[in-house]
Amino acid sequence: MYTGKNPIAIRSQECFVESLLELMKSKSLFKITIKDICEKANLSRQTFYQLFSTKEDVLRFYIKRSFEEIYPDSKVEYHENVKLIAQYFLKFLMENDDFVRMLVENRIAYLIVDELAMSIRNIGNKANIDSKKENNEYEVAFIAGGISSTIFYWLKSDKKISEEKLIDLITKMSI
Repeated sequence: MYTGKNPIAIRSQECFVESLLELMKSKSLFKITIKDICEKANLSRQTFYQLFSTKEDVLRFYIKRSFEEIYPDSKVEYHENVKLIAQYFLKFLMENDDFVRMLVENRIAYLIVDELAMSIRNIGNKANIDSKKENNEYEVAFIAGGISSTIFYWLKSDKKISEEKLIDLITKMSI
């Protein structure tokens, strides 16, 4: 996936995202072709493959950009970061309800959890947590899985506790 700063390339990536999301409103991701996305975006397949490898990469790009927009560059203590991560992850899910529903319907909600894990890894690196530690990846997987599963459960259970109480619960369980 292209990660550079070229504004034309970034705009093309955004066009592919918009096109794919629009197509997913009426069609399963697995029935959408790269050709469909390119036609909808009025861009070439060559451009698509210069920027992305797969349809899932388009969705990863969207999730990553959305996470970057809502999660500030924070250098607070690790346990405070867990609280912030949970808050911003919940905010992302609430603000992108239709998108999240499409991912769940297409059985690819794991893309959100993968991006959450990447964010946790990046935060750990910024907080100077020993990234060479042997168990680091297990910790990231545990925290990402715990936060996402708890919030998904909360959403499915008709939000029986307040958002604040949910975030406090996640923070306490993660320390």
